[in-house]
Amino acid sequence: MPPRPRNRHRQQQNQQTTPLDAFADAFANVGVNPPDAPPPSPPPQQIHPHELAIPDDASNPILALEEAPPPPPVQQQQQAGQPSRQPRREQTLAEQYHGPLRELMQWRDGIQYPRQHPFSREQLLQVTADDVYRWAKFRIYGDPDANEGTEPPRFYRLHSVLAWKRAISHFMPNNNVPWNDVAQVGNPTRSPAMSRLTRAMRRFQTQRRGVASKVRRPLTPKEYESIIECLWKLENKELGLCGAAFFTFQFSMIGRVDDAAKFREADLKAYPPFPDYGITARLPWSKNVTDERDAPQQVLCGAMDTRFDPLSNMALWLEYHYELNPGQNAFIFGYEGLDDPIRIKETIRRVLNEVLRGNEFSVATVGLLGTHSTRKFAVTFARGNGCSKVR
Repeated sequence: MPPRPRNRHRQQQNQQTTPLDAFADAFANVGVNPPDAPPPSPPPQQIHPHELAIPDDASNPILALEEAPPPPPVQQQQQAGQPSRQPRREQTLAEQYHGPLRELMQWRDGIQYPRQHPFSREQLLQVTADDVYRWAKFRIYGDPDANEGTEPPRFYRLHSVLAWKRAISHFMPNNNVPWNDVAQVGNPTRSPAMSRLTRAMRRFQTQRRGVASKVRRPLTPKEYESIIECLWKLENKELGLCGAAFFTFQFSMIGRVDDAAKFREADLKAYPPFPDYGITARLPWSKNVTDERDAPQQVLCGAMDTRFDPLSNMALWLEYHYELNPGQNAFIFGYEGLDDPIRIKETIRRVLNEVLRGNEFSVATVGLLGTHSTRKFAVTFARGNGCSKVR
């Protein structure tokens, strides 16, 4: 009797690369052996970081090391340690809030004011609650005399109006005092008319009438995996490795894009109980962090699926990064030696938009996607696995 053929499913499983072998291949050139990994025999050929390439097979991403064209030479090697571009200054709160105030004053006075025009205290004291109320209706409905109780909003949603109120209130001399209609003094954004307007807008939004929502939905697991695979396939190897490391780190930290862009070398350390298997990270330069206790050390461990593994992705990225940019750079994700978190964030946003618009990215459901979708996916993933909601 001829021998019975082997099970096809088992044969396919044996041909696939196990996560442990993939993890060993990813770290073969940096001399780090994963736990319980068999010693290589014969020893692997030494491969320089500039020879790393992203495999075309998405089923085994970033886990094969093959020859690739060497990167372009780093310019200005004699100035090692200097970023290629000067960091940009972050806008102050007054600069961020000045836009709505300038729009209001232009509509009220009929004068085109330049950007960041300083308005005097006397000019601000002349602004009344009726001015703010009619200007807001002009922008929302296109008519300052529109009836907010019967007409749904046409151009803006409630969160935009609340942002205008907050911005204009920042400059008002009496911003802590509610508006008094009899004495015509106080904060003109805190008037009964504006409260009536926001209540009407909230009711229309609840009824799904008016301007459609532009909120970005969370990614699905398949979409997140597709993004990482597309990043591994980018022709720009440096940008692909940086993006994959960035998003796996952001997913593990459940952080914002701008917070992860500010991740620095001083906040990356080994995990003392198991220094070979884990790392710790902090994001003290974050939006809502005002005290050191708000940004504790968080432990990052590896994952069996390299699309979710921050250790292997960050290891490949850092080795490649330090080879191309040997100078001093405090930021972990300093693509092309960037020493500016604002430009790092813009680079990550640009590459994510390119991936989302690409043909290889597979959309799982209907809805808008953006940079905030990655953080929402991390929160949804954690809540779905038993984590409690922390306010």
